[in-house]
Amino acid sequence: MTAATLDAAGQRGSAITTLFLTGGTSAVPAVKALLLSLLPKAKVIEGDLFNSVGFGLALDAQRQFVMRKAA
Repeated sequence: MTAATLDAAGQRGSAITTLFLTGGTSAVPAVKALLLSLLPKAKVIEGDLFNSVGFGLALDAQRQFVMRKAA
C-alpha cells in the first residue's frame, strides 16, 4: 500500500482503523514501518504469516476448479 493507493481509494490513512498483516513480506520490518507510517491510527492484527496465504490460495482453487466441476 502506498499513499497513491489511499489517494486512488479516496481515503486518508488516518481514517483506517485496522491493518491486517499476513504473508511473509508483512514480517519485513521496513514494510511494516511503512504501512504504520501511512496508517497512524490503525490497530495491527497479524495473521499466520506463512500459512494463511497458501490456505487462501487453496480455498480459491477449490472454488474455481472443484466446485465448478460439481455444478
